[in-house]
Amino acid sequence: MNVLSTKILLFACILFINPATCLYPFDTNTEQKKSEQEHVVSFQVNKYGDYYIDRLSGKLLGRDRSKTNNLRVIDKREWNFVLEEKGGPQSREGIRELHRNSFVIVFDENQIQKEIQLLGADTAQQGIEHQLYIVLNVNNGQVFAKRELSPNRIFKTRSIIETYTIGKTGAPRVAEGLMLLSEVHGHPRTINFYEINIEAASEIDKKVARELNINIFVVDAFDTKIDDFPRAIHKVNNLGHLETWVGQTIGGKNSNTFNFTNYFSNMLKENDVFNENS
Repeated sequence: MNVLSTKILLFACILFINPATCLYPFDTNTEQKKSEQEHVVSFQVNKYGDYYIDRLSGKLLGRDRSKTNNLRVIDKREWNFVLEEKGGPQSREGIRELHRNSFVIVFDENQIQKEIQLLGADTAQQGIEHQLYIVLNVNNGQVFAKRELSPNRIFKTRSIIETYTIGKTGAPRVAEGLMLLSEVHGHPRTINFYEINIEAASEIDKKVARELNINIFVVDAFDTKIDDFPRAIHKVNNLGHLETWVGQTIGGKNSNTFNFTNYFSNMLKENDVFNENS
């Protein structure tokens, strides 16, 4: 065999073992590209569609295929009716029925921020643990802050959260139609010489958050500074997990604030019970 024929044979071997030539029936590169394309298409399909929250439990019931991307609150019986009688939340008739019988959830972020700023100032100046509730009005979809001003529920070192539930699956309520999403309170300067203030939530806060299955926010108020002073905010989630310095109150410059709208929107969307029969 001469040198020329050896080179030709070697080239032929390289040609047939190179998978990039697509000579084999299964092409891994092509399959991977197909999978990536399907993922992109799936993401685009799910980009829009409204989320539906059960007005009783606060749980996520599911999504429709509308061209909007709102959060809505609805009676679960209306949701089930669409599933059983209107072709489900993906059908045009189903979407129309869901929109007619639900309310878009709207957050009053500005009002919430102002109330929390005032709460911190009142706690600092009076040395009393003031509190407020962030609530969802299930009868109209409005989310806002409700100050707790009853004297018998405000104490030097602790807050009393009076709630009730409807049935076994109902989320806690603080008044008719007002579902409790979170409690917020200030931590005043301690009056005991043997104690020091710590920038965090207390063990009691963690326990209450777990028992009520809510979020609790704590505002540092260890001083008596002016109203527009920005104060640190700490958070305990419904599992009792603490996060310190998640943000601060608006203060005078409205900077580094905690975005309650984004947080609760994501929380409600992830509160998933698609297959739960409650």
